Amino acid sequence: EQRWRYGRYFALSLSKLATYLEQSGDCERALESIKQAISIRRRLVTANPGQFGIDLVSALSSKASILATAGRKAEATAVYQEGVRTFHQLMDAGALAVDNPTLVDLTMTLVTVGYNAVESNQPEEGIAACTGVVGLIERIRSEKREQWSPNLQWALMGAYLNRGNAQRKTSAGRKRAIADYTHSIDEGRIPARLEIRA
Repeated sequence: EQRWRYGRYFALSLSKLATYLEQSGDCERALESIKQAISIRRRLVTANPGQFGIDLVSALSSKASILATAGRKAEATAVYQEGVRTFHQLMDAGALAVDNPTLVDLTMTLVTVGYNAVESNQPEEGIAACTGVVGLIERIRSEKREQWSPNLQWALMGAYLNRGNAQRKTSAGRKRAIADYTHSIDEGRIPARLEIRA
């Protein structure tokens, strides 16, 4: 237990350092730091996925963000997709233990990475990335109603909007783009869907 706690805080320190380095423009050192954090968190997840799984997803999202900032958008998309898969695996195992602010921060990061994929002039990758986060947020709404919030709904709006932008860049995507824009608008028009539990 004490060893796990030490590993968790050590990984958290590395992750915070990576974020600061990314914001400072030093993406290479940021990548070195986040890779160490991911390595530690993978070992922690093996020991206790319920307690540490979400930390791994967060670190993968941070790595994807750093890669996108560094202009390595294809690599960022691959890491992002691993994060989404890991998130789904946690939900499949009933091991998603996370508070609402963390859930919001994580989904917003995934939306941002999806946006970067769209802007990489590789619309098919952008569509795949945004589809992943749309499915993930919709699943949270369906299976984790007690954690649903306006911020998650805004994240879903953003994911639909980003996917619509990606669809628009494909030869046959205009109708699909319109459908995604409409979904985004619908999410903004129906606050009653929130049904937040006290």
